[in-house]
Amino acid sequence: MARRQRKTPMVRKTNYGQLHHALGPQSVLSEDNVAQIHENALHVLQELGISVLLPEARELLKSAGAQVQDHMVFFPCEMVENALETAPKRYFMRAPDSAKDQDIFLGRQLFASSGGCPNAFDRIRGRRPGDLESYREAIQLQQSFDIIHKLSPAPEPQDVPIHLRHLAMVETQIANADKALAIYARGRAQVDQMFELIQSALGLSDDEFHAAPYCSTVINTNSPRLIDNPMAQGLIDF
Repeated sequence: MARRQRKTPMVRKTNYGQLHHALGPQSVLSEDNVAQIHENALHVLQELGISVLLPEARELLKSAGAQVQDHMVFFPCEMVENALETAPKRYFMRAPDSAKDQDIFLGRQLFASSGGCPNAFDRIRGRRPGDLESYREAIQLQQSFDIIHKLSPAPEPQDVPIHLRHLAMVETQIANADKALAIYARGRAQVDQMFELIQSALGLSDDEFHAAPYCSTVINTNSPRLIDNPMAQGLIDF
């Protein structure tokens, strides 16, 4: 019986680590619909306002042109429009391995695992509260796929005391992966500690660390029109 010929290994044509949209943005809504949504958003920000609980954040917004009444902040339309115009159109998210840096701009596709989930699940152990072992496994799994571009802070390791958990999560990411890091913004002290840990682990000078983003976070409003203290502090710190 003739030996089966060995197939030539397939050459990968797609660079899954740096993906781009093959098509332009799809016009799901008409230009009039988009304009109306924008006008409604400006109305909410200028006339109805947002409750900002952190005094430091209110002072910064006031100095930038917002109107402040007690804990409510009202954003003039021109302030919002100027912020949109001056926002960076492109930036690099740095990773521990420079080959995993992400060039962020319109048309890039960026994939990451979801964050915030408290539980883990697999076929062997079933559903269970997140722990440090499950988190390490999740990070290793994310590291193994080229198409996962940045890491995720989930499932949260609930077996680590809350005052140490943020450090354990960053340490686990750095020890088991070399992709862009992700952290939680849960107060200035924790953010400062994680920044210091990342800078030290990557051997960065102060100038290098402040010149580019080496991690990301998620800022959520507590309701559509409320920003609490930790979220406001996260916005300032980042």
